[in-house]
Parts: sequence; structure tokens; C-alpha cells
Amino acid sequence: MVTIKDIAQMAGVSFTTVSKALNGEPGVRAETRNKIIAIANKLNYVPNLAARRLVDRKSDSIGLIWPNKSGLFLYHLFEQFQIQAEKAGYSVMVALGNPAAGVRTFMKHFVDTIVVWPTAENTSPEFIRTRESFQGTMLMFNSSPSPYYHTISIDRQEAIQQAVDHLSGLGHRKISFIGYNSEKITGFDRAGQLLQLEDHPDRLIFTPKNAPESWNRVADMLRKTKSQRPTALIVDSYIAMFKLLKLCRMCNVRIPEDLSLIAYDDVPELEEMTDIVVTTVGPNVEHLASAALDILTGHGHPAEGGYRHVKVASQLAVRGTTRPVSDYAM
Repeated sequence: MVTIKDIAQMAGVSFTTVSKALNGEPGVRAETRNKIIAIANKLNYVPNLAARRLVDRKSDSIGLIWPNKSGLFLYHLFEQFQIQAEKAGYSVMVALGNPAAGVRTFMKHFVDTIVVWPTAENTSPEFIRTRESFQGTMLMFNSSPSPYYHTISIDRQEAIQQAVDHLSGLGHRKISFIGYNSEKITGFDRAGQLLQLEDHPDRLIFTPKNAPESWNRVADMLRKTKSQRPTALIVDSYIAMFKLLKLCRMCNVRIPEDLSLIAYDDVPELEEMTDIVVTTVGPNVEHLASAALDILTGHGHPAEGGYRHVKVASQLAVRGTTRPVSDYAM
């Protein structure tokens, strides 16, 4: 922890001067005060009063750091987390933008519990320094186990294996995966090997972000004759699903009349935005929110070594876009 002594040494002034400057007391020149405040901000200094309060007193607030990314799944997850937290007697404060700035803001307001969704900014030196100065409880969604905070991960491999198992149970042997998430691709490969599915040129279509040429390959696949193309598709996000459905309309391919489809992530808007009720697989936002609150409130099994890790399984919601392979007679 950074102390007043550290700031005083760097600023070349006395402890008393630092204390007066940081507490807004008179008797310190403006130039010196600004210098001290700049050093304190650079070192992520937390006043001792706040630190003592975090140690001695539990607040009834949870800080939620909203990442610099959009998506219906995140919206519903955080909405569900707020609903369940309020039912448990907690208020939820939200910080937008820079995660390190969010942690500092919560510390100033004596919030002793923080929830974060990982982004590239969470690995920055600034965030790490700020996280280390935080004395409360932190939980990271969508993260592998950590010695520094509680974590919750989503079993994406198992989710895609569920999807393949369902299609295989309907007799599908020629299945394609469209997406770019490595965990999901691994799950698809493993399920295909275990079930000895047919290997074919369009088995895996890699679609990294902002790569329109990969979707040209999807269109080429859809234009093939029934005997040449797969009988079922799995897409790794609802965003990819919307792109796929657009291409299907362009290529005069109907879901589910011509192909079966499973999309990863179950969000309520899918029924409103599409003419078909899509079969989905993915984590349930209520279960994710509940698992997070169980950890933060100390319910469930105690942590080993101080920090808990929970892996949340996915659920398959069978709806109107998967049919037996016999419906696609060649």
C-alpha cells in the first residue's frame, strides 16, 4: 500500500504538508498542492481513512464495472445481477469506461465489493496497480482461476458439445461450425471425434471479426446442392446468426426447412428479431448472476486459499430450428 510517507519522499516535503494538501487544508502553496495530488494519483494512493473503513465495515453496495463493449448478453447478465443483488439487500453502482478509474471511484465511495467483466484494459499496468491497492472483494466474470480475486468461467466447450450431441441424436452426420472462438472450436472438434462425424470441406468455417471474406465462404457453402452442403449448422454467437440468416435469404436457403441451426447465446430478443424460434445453447444469465452473488455473499462452499472459482455449465434450449436429418432427404 502506498503511504503518505512515500508521497512525501517523492515530493520532497513533510508528512504534514502532504496531509494538508490531500485533505484540502490551508497552508500549502497551490504549486506544491498540485504536485502532491499528481503524485498521489500516479501511485493510486488510497487515504488511510478509506482503507480503515473498508477493513472495519462492510458496505451494502456492489460496484459493477461495465466494459467498453456492447452486446445483448452482457446487458441481460448485468441486469439480472442487479435484480438479484437488490433482492439480497445490496445496491449496485455502475462505472463506465476505464476499469482502473472505476475501481478508484468505488474506493472513494467506500464500496468494498467490485464485479468486473474482463477486457484487454484489465491486464494493463494501471489496472493491476489499482487492483492491488483495493482492499475489498473483487470478482471477475468470464475468467480462469486467479490468486488475486474470485472468478467465474463459462464452459463453452461443453456448450458446443451439447449442440453437436443434440444434432447427432437427430441423425445429423454432416455438421458445420461457423465462428472464431477457440474454446467453442475445441468443443466442436472433440464432439466430432467422439461421435465420428463426417469430415467435409465446410466442417469448420473460421469467421474472425471484421473478415468479410470468410462470410463469402459461408455464402459459397449455402449455394451448394443439398448433397454437397451440410445438413446442420452451429454458429458461435447471435451476431453470427444474424449474418447467417441474411445470407440464407440471399441464397434462397430456408431454416429449418433446408438446414438445421443452433446458435450460441440465448437472449430474449432473438424471438422478436427473427421469423423463426432459434434453438440455442449457452449459459443462463440467472444462473451466472446467482453464482456471482453466492461467492460475494459467502454462500456455498468456502474458498480454498481465499478465492473461489466456479465454472457455469450451459443449457440447450430446443426450439424450432433443429429437425431430424430424415427431413432433408437428398
